[in-house]
Amino acid sequence: MGGNTEVISTHLSDASQYIRSGDMKVWGISATERINGEFSKLPTYKEQRVDVEYNLYRGIFGPKDMDEELVSYWDNLN
Repeated sequence: MGGNTEVISTHLSDASQYIRSGDMKVWGISATERINGEFSKLPTYKEQRVDVEYNLYRGIFGPKDMDEELVSYWDNLN
């Protein structure tokens, strides 16, 4: 951390190393309920009376000439 950012909104996986090291404090998560596991003590926004929830979606990308078998695999992944 460069020390030049006061607040960010990011995915938990991107910030996890900084949370573990104590370099970053989490004010809340945007999920509808607390998550399980290592970060289960992190409060949700709604628990803190902030009526906001949203999901941060990520994409899966591949080359334009990706093999059809691979495209089918990702298309049918649940």
